[in-house]
Amino acid sequence: MSSKDERSDSITTLLLEWQATADERHLESLLRMSSDLLWQTARTMLIRCGVADPAAADDAVALVLDHVRRLPGTAAHEQQVSQFRPRRSAQNADPGEAYLIWLSKERARDVARRRRSRARHMQPLSAIEANSLLTPLQTLVGSSTADADDLLRLEQAIDGLKDRQATVIRMLITGRNQARIAAELNVCEGTVSRLRNRAIARLRHLLAK
Repeated sequence: MSSKDERSDSITTLLLEWQATADERHLESLLRMSSDLLWQTARTMLIRCGVADPAAADDAVALVLDHVRRLPGTAAHEQQVSQFRPRRSAQNADPGEAYLIWLSKERARDVARRRRSRARHMQPLSAIEANSLLTPLQTLVGSSTADADDLLRLEQAIDGLKDRQATVIRMLITGRNQARIAAELNVCEGTVSRLRNRAIARLRHLLAK
């Protein structure tokens, strides 16, 4: 058996074992084995869709991982996902690898559509909106002082975040708590917490310039 066959069979096996047992050891092994495949597939599809930003591939992979995370089952507030069912094909001998490639392409298309939609509908913040956002944002990033330049940098700083990070920050600013954000985004609270922490760290860096 070739090394590729061994890798491919392992992807299928780990998917099935994770789905059946929810043993995180299988998930960790699966992610280590497939992370490059997921990212490269998403990146290639996004370029085909006209999205050149490498960060978009990270967003697509995050959606794939969230889908895979829910294969063994979902919490009451989460949307269920279709279970993995191995199906061999002539194009790809391993169903696990084929499944992850398909899922990466689909989520990459989703990210590309959202980015195009966001670009069409995004409008600059008004001065009133910027002022209304500044105070809670200062609380989030641990700042107690502000000047006029903060208002000018605010929109750029938030727009400098990855899509899902920016979404979480805007939802936090409008008063949603972590549980509500998780429910609205169909993710677990741990995902929201990670996005929040990374976004705040990035905002602190951007606003400190």
